[in-house]
Amino acid sequence: MISSAVMAISTDFVEMQDTMSGTMGVAKRQKTKTTVELTLNLKSVSAENVALGAYSQIVKDAAESNKKFKDVAYKGKAIVPDGIIASVDSITDVATSDALVEGTDYLVSNGHIFFPEEGAVEDGTEVEVIYSTVSTKRLEALINSDLNLCLVFDGFNVGRGKSPVKVTMYNVSISPMSQRQLISTEYGDLELKGTIQLAPYVTGSDLSKYYKEEHAD
Repeated sequence: MISSAVMAISTDFVEMQDTMSGTMGVAKRQKTKTTVELTLNLKSVSAENVALGAYSQIVKDAAESNKKFKDVAYKGKAIVPDGIIASVDSITDVATSDALVEGTDYLVSNGHIFFPEEGAVEDGTEVEVIYSTVSTKRLEALINSDLNLCLVFDGFNVGRGKSPVKVTMYNVSISPMSQRQLISTEYGDLELKGTIQLAPYVTGSDLSKYYKEEHAD
């Protein structure tokens, strides 16, 4: 869900000073560039939305059972298997084949397995984990070099009795997200920024190649 969308138009000028009258005023001003910037604030931090800001590819991983993973355990530290953990079937000491006890020798979260100080594991013990994972949408960040989108917003102008409005931005170059809240006491949000570029495929006289607004009459 987009909570806000703000568009800003800025223009750069080059100016020639008036050196004839002595006032040093502006004798002539020439426009050199017009830029249309877009800022979106998204309250829905879905995988698809995050992928836009992180230049990511989304890879769908199926749930798996009986996955095996070996690592070296230390007291007060965690090991991190691949994927999001659905359940841990067993953890055994590779050298002795002794089974560890969940809740006493190790604790399981969605992403890692922690070995408490009071557990039976000795520092440097190689362990084998048999576990299951849930299906996921995995984002591999910074895979894409750029991202151009056609964005269309439709809604209502509340100030005019909920009159329908539609805005079409033909060619928006999305910039990487400047920040993303990972941990927060409130619902997180995601800010995306972009630049509206010329869309050469829009043809015809008196038609903008950048964006258009349509307001119900």
